Amino acid sequence: MVETGMQVPPRAMFPLPYDTIELTKPTIAAVNGVAFAGGWMIAQACDLCVASTTAKFAVTEVKVGRSSPWAAALIHMIPQRIMMEILLTGKPISAQRAYEIGLVNRLAEPAALIDSAIAFAAEILEGAPLSVRAARET
Repeated sequence: MVETGMQVPPRAMFPLPYDTIELTKPTIAAVNGVAFAGGWMIAQACDLCVASTTAKFAVTEVKVGRSSPWAAALIHMIPQRIMMEILLTGKPISAQRAYEIGLVNRLAEPAALIDSAIAFAAEILEGAPLSVRAARET
């Protein structure tokens, strides 16, 4: 951004499900490792999230002098005071904490993460397709 003089990143700078990318199917983030800043943004943008027990999450923009307007949607996902702590401190939280506050739906051991996310998808596939689509659009 400094090299180009860009003040505000363009909306299409990052591919975000249901924002800059039109999708009709539910999305599941599978987080293994760190989901900081943009990684958190992508995990947050998905409908569901499975994380390995060793994953860490952080909105780190406050640490580097940037804003995180994309994080505004967190108010609909987690309690306000927890959101404020995350945004104002930039400190990482564990996968367990992310699960406790409702950012993560399920936890899995690192080696079982993808299988867990696929099993979650299989549960969704048991639903009637049009009903799943309607629920996603809700």
